[in-house]
Amino acid sequence: MVRKQTTYFITLGTVLLFLLAACNGVASLSTPTLPLTASLRDLQGTVELWNPGEVDFVNASAGDVLEVQGHVRTGSDGRLRLDLSTGTIIRVAPDSLFTLVSNEPQSGSLLTRLILQAGQVWIILNGGQMEVQTPSGVASVRGSYMSVWVDPETSDVWVSCLEGWCQAGNSSAVLDLVASQGATLFSFDPQGTIPPPPPLLRSLSQEEIDTFLENNPEAEQIMDAVIATASALPPLPPSATPTQTGTCFEALAPDEAAVLPTASPQVFSWSEQPGRYKYVLSIFKPNGTALSEIVWENSFSLPAGMLTQEGMYHWQVTAYDAAIQPICTTARRTFSLPASPSPTTGTPGACAALLNPVNAASLPASGEVTFTWTVVPGAAKYIFNLKSPTGTISTTTETGTSHVQKLDLLVKAGTYEWWVTAKNNNLDMLCSSNTFTFTKAAFSNPTKTATATLPPGGVDLFWDRVGPTGTIASCDLYFSVNTNPPQGGMVKVVLSSNPIPDGNSDPHVVMGNSVDTKYTAGFKLGDLGNFAAGTLVYWRFAIFSSGYTHDSTIYSFVSPGCPFEPANTPTTFVSISDPGSVVTTCPVQYSVNATDPEGLQHVKVQYKVFDTASNLVVNGDYTHLTYNAATSLWQGDVTFNGLQAGYSVTWWIWAIDNAGNSTFSATSAFTYTP
Repeated sequence: MVRKQTTYFITLGTVLLFLLAACNGVASLSTPTLPLTASLRDLQGTVELWNPGEVDFVNASAGDVLEVQGHVRTGSDGRLRLDLSTGTIIRVAPDSLFTLVSNEPQSGSLLTRLILQAGQVWIILNGGQMEVQTPSGVASVRGSYMSVWVDPETSDVWVSCLEGWCQAGNSSAVLDLVASQGATLFSFDPQGTIPPPPPLLRSLSQEEIDTFLENNPEAEQIMDAVIATASALPPLPPSATPTQTGTCFEALAPDEAAVLPTASPQVFSWSEQPGRYKYVLSIFKPNGTALSEIVWENSFSLPAGMLTQEGMYHWQVTAYDAAIQPICTTARRTFSLPASPSPTTGTPGACAALLNPVNAASLPASGEVTFTWTVVPGAAKYIFNLKSPTGTISTTTETGTSHVQKLDLLVKAGTYEWWVTAKNNNLDMLCSSNTFTFTKAAFSNPTKTATATLPPGGVDLFWDRVGPTGTIASCDLYFSVNTNPPQGGMVKVVLSSNPIPDGNSDPHVVMGNSVDTKYTAGFKLGDLGNFAAGTLVYWRFAIFSSGYTHDSTIYSFVSPGCPFEPANTPTTFVSISDPGSVVTTCPVQYSVNATDPEGLQHVKVQYKVFDTASNLVVNGDYTHLTYNAATSLWQGDVTFNGLQAGYSVTWWIWAIDNAGNSTFSATSAFTYTP
C-alpha cells in the first residue's frame, strides 16, 4: 500500500454534487471511471443483488459480481464478504442495504464511494480512500480499518476507526479520527429547520472492537493492539437516543450582523441551558468550511488570527447532556470580518505572512514551485493548505517555512487557494495566515510523434515519458506519460529490481489522469519496498484493462538508499516516572520521555480505580500530559477520579503518534494511603 504525504478532505457538498450527477446520468469528461466490481463471498442467510439493467433484486450466490451502481440487500439472517477489484474487503451485516457508487483516480490513488442506506459495514482498505455516504453524513477512511453503522431507530450514524486515519462529517463540520476513536453523526430535521450538531468525538467501546474482530478475521494482524486498546477504553452505550428538545438557550454575543475586529480576540457568549453538560461552538466560514470548539462554560474567546477570511460568517451553539446527547441548538447568527490588506512581504503579523508565489500569481501547467512564508514564534509545525478549483482541500505538514509543489500533480487547471496554519509542540493550532490565490495553466497535450520518442520496433501507446534515470539523490519520485488507454483502463508505472518489470508481480502505482492523455504519479520509493543504496531500479509504464499491456521502453535509476518505512513503528518509552506502590498525596506528578519516528500528538496517563474489595470503580479514564519543549518530556499532574483512601489504581501510558497509531506501556499499580 503506497502511503501518501498529502491528506484530502472531501466536503459533504462535493459528495452530494457527485451523487446528484450520478442520479441524472452526468459523467465526468476529464476523469475516466476505473473498473470497480465486487465479488460476493462467504454468503450466509438471505443476500440479494440488483445490478444495473436488472428489474429488481434477485437472490445472490457466491461468486456473483456486484457492478458499479449495483445494490446489495441482506435479510435479518444475511451476511457476506465483498472483495473489491481494488483489493479492499467489505463485510456486510444483517439488515443492510447499500449501493456501490464509483471508483475514480485521485492524485495517483483511488477514491471509492458507496451509499449505506441501512445496516452496518466493516471496511479493510487496501490503498486509496473510501467514502461512505449515510443518511446523517459522510464517513471516510484512508488507512485502513473502519466500520459504519446506521442506528435503525434513530438514524444516528456511528463511525469507528480501528486503525489509521478516518473522517466523519456533516453539513456542520468535518472531524478527523485516529485509531481507537469514533464519531457519532446525529440525525437531524429533514426539513432543515434544526441544523445537525457537529460530529461528536468519542472513544471506541469494548463492544465495538470485539464486534469488529469477530466479523473480520482478516484483521488478525492488528488483534493484539486492538485488544489492548479495548481494555483501556470506557464502555459505550449501544445506541444514542437524543433527549427531548426543550426551551433552548440564546446566543448573546457577538450581536447579529456585527463587524468584528481582526486584530483582537473574538468573544462568543450565550445564556445557560438547564441540564447541559457541555457546549459545542460551530463557526462556519465564508468559504463553507467549519471550525468547532468544545466549551465547558457559556462563553469562548477565539484567539486573534484564527479567523482570517473576509466576509460573512455564521455561528451556532449546541448543548449536550451528561450522556453526550444533544439537547438543542441555537438559531444561527451572523457576523463579518472586514477586508484586510495582504501581509507585507517579510513582515510577520499575528500569523505567518505568505511570501511566494505572490497573491494572484499565474503559474504554468508543469514544473515545480516553492511556496514560502515567514516564521511564527512558538511554531513547531506548519500545515500547508491547498484548495483546488473543485473545492477539494489537501494538507501537508512541514517543519520549515516552505513547501515544494510539483504542478504536474495538480490535476485541474484554474484558480487555487493556499494558506498556512501554525501549530506548537503540543499540536495545538496557534493561528492561520491570510489566503493567497494562484491560477494554474491547463496542460496542452503534445502531438503524438512515435519517431521522436519510441525505440525501433516500439509499440505506439506511450509518448512523452518523464521519470528518474541515472544516479538520483532523492527518494521522492515523479513520473508522467501520455497515452490513450482503452475505456476504463488504468495507467500504471511499474518498478522492479528485475530488468524486465512486470505489472502482474512487481510493485506498481496507479497514475492519476491530468487531462485527456496525460497521466502523472508522485510517491516515495521506500513505500514500495526496500531499495538499498546502489540498487539498480528498472521501471516502465503499463496499461491494465482485463490484462496488462506493457510499455516497450524500460528505464532505470540507481537508488540513493530508500528503505521501506513500515506502517507503524511503536512509540519508545525511554523513561516513565513511577509514583511507587504507595501514594500518599494526590494529584500525582508524571513525567514521560517518549519518542516516535512519526512524531507524537498525544501522551496520556490512563488508569483504572478499584475499591478496597477489588471492585472496578473507574474503567479506563485518562489525563493528557503536556509536552515541555525545554526538557523534551511529557509532563502533568493527574487527579484520579473516584479515588478514596485504601483504593488501588492500575495505570499505564498511552501514546498516539501523528499517524494515529497507539502504543501502550506496561501497567503499574499503587495503593492510595493519604
